[in-house]
Order: sequence, then structure tokens, then C-alpha cells
Amino acid sequence: MESGNPSYSASYAPALGNLDEFRMWLHKSEDSFRPKADALDTIQGGMSTRVYSVFFHFLHATANALALHPTVASLAVNIFDRYLSHARVGENKLSHLAVASIHLAAKSSNEHISTESVLRCLGESRGMFSREDLILIEKEVLNALEWRLQAVTPYTFLYAYFSDFPESLRLLLENDSDSNGMRSLSVDQLGEKARFFVDLADSEYRFRAYHNSSIAAAAIRCALFVSGADTRDMRRWLVSFGKVGLDVVEAHIVTKELLSSFRQLQNEQSSETTGPQQESDTPSASSPNGPSAKRRHH
Repeated sequence: MESGNPSYSASYAPALGNLDEFRMWLHKSEDSFRPKADALDTIQGGMSTRVYSVFFHFLHATANALALHPTVASLAVNIFDRYLSHARVGENKLSHLAVASIHLAAKSSNEHISTESVLRCLGESRGMFSREDLILIEKEVLNALEWRLQAVTPYTFLYAYFSDFPESLRLLLENDSDSNGMRSLSVDQLGEKARFFVDLADSEYRFRAYHNSSIAAAAIRCALFVSGADTRDMRRWLVSFGKVGLDVVEAHIVTKELLSSFRQLQNEQSSETTGPQQESDTPSASSPNGPSAKRRHH
């Protein structure tokens, strides 16, 4: 399954003998790629989470318009956030930083997009931002991050956790006649739902206070919960990653906060709906079965 892209961390990883060693290395390394949890207040002079959310959605919309893999968008968010943790950026420059972050993430991930296609995403402000301006801000970002673009993101941990997924659990997921009443679910479908919750956490800056490993584990737990597959065996599997560095207590806290955000998002979208109800088999915008949600602004 494509729950993550190992290339983001593999180039930094030492020669490791097995998957658990790799997971352990990821947990030990993730702090060096984290933005500051209080950067909006201390570095950006009190930037509101609403303003941040606007540019987060612009970044994601741009990545979607360029048909980039979700892991590239997640890496771009990490680059964007880490730069915000380094230097003050005026609101009129945030869209420029967003496209620069996307361009750098794509190049770092060997996804080839033209500079002109990136600049076109700026729309009406395109005329005020040239190729030379893009190169200049990319140099500033590279210097601020000491050229460390590849990062350990929640997607990296999704890949690490889903790798070597236990066969017994796969069979349990796919058994639609289980006594717990769980629906048939493939590992790929579970990964898709988990990616929804990772993106939901990415959209709210308050989740920067937590480790990406905790966010990934919580996203999987939330995906299991909404699928009716949050069984004791599944929870034991997630808790087992505590042996390689997962903060199980923090992951539990993130799970509760993510589910709370998800329910609030569903309620807000439900209240905004003025037309007829969707058919039950049609994925809604706020469903992990469907496209990425329209997240709320704070």
C-alpha cells in the first residue's frame, strides 16, 4: 500500500538490519524535523490559526492542481512549517512561501513539475512574483533549513507501521462476518482512511505540539474506529510500536483530539448542507471514505 514514501527518510537512515531498527531510527530522528509548536505566536507575531488555515488549504489545493502525491504535499507542509519556525513572514508573502515549499518538496521527492506550472497556481498575484523571486525564496528556505528538506513526516510513519502488516490482522480486516460486526476492509482501504486523518491533523496547527509518529498511530486508530474495526487485536498491534519508540500515551491523546475534530467537522458540514441528503453509499467530503475534507478555519 502507498501509505507513505520511504524515500523521505531512507536517504538519511544508516544501514539498518531490519524493519524494527528502521522504525526505531525514525522515532529517534523525528524531533529534528519538527516545527515549533508555538511558532505562530513567538515567531510570526501572533498569526491566527485562521490565517494559517487559509494558506494551508492554498498549499494543498496547489499540490492537488499539480497532481502531486499526497506524501509530497505532506512534505511541503513540513517545509512550510519549519520555515515559519525560523523567520517572520508577512501575510502577503505566505502564498509565495507555500508555492516555494511545494516546488522544493517536489524536487526533493523526484517529482518533476515545471517552474511555470507552480507560478501559475498563484493566480492573479502571478504577475507580482517572478521565476527569480521563486528562486530567491527557495534559497532562503534552503539556508534556513540547512538544506535538510527530506523529513520524517506522519506519512513516513504510516509507511513504517503498515510495512510487514501481520497476516492474521489482514484476514481479520477482510472477514466481513466477524462477531464484532465489523465491515470487510482491505489494508489499502484502511491506509486510505488513515491518510484522511493525517491530513486532518496537518490542517490544524495545534497538532504540531505532538510527534508525527503519534499522529500517524492516532490516524490509524481513528481509521479503525470509524470502520468498526477497532478491535483488541488491532489495538495490541498499534501498542506494540511502543517497543520501537512510539509514545503510546501521547498517541491516545491525539486519537481523542482527532476524533473530536472529525466530529466537529461533520457537524459543521452538516449544518452547512442546504440541499437533499447524499445517498448512503456516496462518500461525503467529511468522510474518510471520500476526498479530503474541507477543514474548518479557526
